Order: sequence, then structure tokens, then C-alpha cells
Amino acid sequence: MQEIYFHDFVADLDEMNELKLGRAYKNLSEACEGADALLILNNHEKYINLTRSDTGNLLILDAWQVCKNINNSFTLGNMLLTGDEQKCE
Repeated sequence: MQEIYFHDFVADLDEMNELKLGRAYKNLSEACEGADALLILNNHEKYINLTRSDTGNLLILDAWQVCKNINNSFTLGNMLLTGDEQKCE
């Protein structure tokens, strides 16, 4: 099983580590080191300013579409698109 690294701009680091779900980091760039993917699961305003220098070449799932400075990230809206979609009317 792969280890989970996680980070939150608001949650207390000690409280996150007490969950024993993985390794919590105070610094997002440190959490990204050695990771395979970055899942952004909340819409905190600090994610808006993320760049590839913060995340490296990780696969990014930006569930809230807040990473305005990062191209080639997946969102819940585009991750299942195939190009053959039909418009819902």
C-alpha cells in the first residue's frame, strides 16, 4: 500500500497526524515531494496561486477548479470528457 501525504491550509498539523491516515505536512511543496498525484478537495483561496513550481509534474485532480495557474489538471467536470459528449438540453 502506498503512503498518503496530506496537507491542509486550515487544519492543525498535530490533529491531522493523530488521525494516522498518512503523513501530514504543513508545507504543500514538501507534501508533493515524492508523491504521484495531488488531490485538491477543498476550495481554499491559497490554492488559486499554485504553480507547477509548487507541485512539480504531479497528476492533479482539482475537484473545485481553483488552480487557475496550472494547466493540464483534471477537474470533476473534465476528467470524464471524451470529446464525444452530447449537450444536455
